[in-house]
Amino acid sequence: QSIPYVNTSNLTSKKQHRVLFVLGGPGAGKGTQSERIVTTYKCIHLSVGELLRQERLRGDASPHAELIEECLVAGKIVPVEISLNLVRNAMNEATSSSSTSSYGQPIFLVDGFPRNFDNLSGWTNEMPEYASVIGSLVYDCPMGVLEQRILSRAATSGRSDDNLESARKRFKTFQRQTMPVVYALEEVERLEVVDSAMATMRIQHIVGEATVEEVWDATRAAMDGYVKNDVLTANSALMQAIEEKDMGAYSDLCSAPMLEGKTDDGASGDEKDDDTSSAEVKLSAPQVEDMFQQYETVEGSDEQSTSRMSNASVEVQNGTSAVVSYDRRIEDTSGNVLSDFRES
Repeated sequence: QSIPYVNTSNLTSKKQHRVLFVLGGPGAGKGTQSERIVTTYKCIHLSVGELLRQERLRGDASPHAELIEECLVAGKIVPVEISLNLVRNAMNEATSSSSTSSYGQPIFLVDGFPRNFDNLSGWTNEMPEYASVIGSLVYDCPMGVLEQRILSRAATSGRSDDNLESARKRFKTFQRQTMPVVYALEEVERLEVVDSAMATMRIQHIVGEATVEEVWDATRAAMDGYVKNDVLTANSALMQAIEEKDMGAYSDLCSAPMLEGKTDDGASGDEKDDDTSSAEVKLSAPQVEDMFQQYETVEGSDEQSTSRMSNASVEVQNGTSAVVSYDRRIEDTSGNVLSDFRES
């Protein structure tokens, strides 16, 4: 029994930035939840509103500062060319200096975009070469709750747009211009399911009026769904490497400290070597061969032996690690079972 998943290896090979749109009305909790996602899943958060506010603060050094200020105060949408340029520059800068590189290719949380069809059209025309959208988190929250949150936030935020008048304008803009974009994205997802039974882009609605912890539980469940695609893509590649006896791919896909029976710190057992990190450890070809024989072969197997996996399950544990388990059967060329066991 296989687990359906989206193969993400193509995104890695193209070196595209992976993007999750984070949408919701003003005060819906996008920023709060994004902070938790960054901490747990090592994503990179880019608030389009914050990027615009930072650009506005550059004053005369920015040719767009005055226009951005007018749009933010009036609750209008900033021209898409300005927003996209800021987002693209921020993604490139983040990946060149990111501390999350040891966790693989990061997911960018693009908060507050696309706000309308002009934004979506601009993204479609300008960004596919640089980024691939894997889905969207949409925080649904009624206007009454949003107003209460904006008033509470206004006391300390120092933002010129944190007032009821601006908030109501922004909420109307969200309802009239952003929600139709969400519906369009959902239609793309639906058509992908019709065409290929599996959508590469998934839209997740989250009830934003619940408590912060309840919203986080729903957010984490949604994020686990995206992470599982990466986990299962890597696991599938590992199984292929084992089947083909590809030592190079096997070595690349496995953690050297794990193969050596070491901890994440690079030390064996209770020992700890502060000068050795997991990312720095590299096994020699003979060591990889020895580890492969130890972990992946059974008595009586040979070059023609095959492995069959079934009843797979995956559990994302803390955002950056997961356990994939499955029943594994190793057979010889005649179909005789050499070993039958549960593996994780």
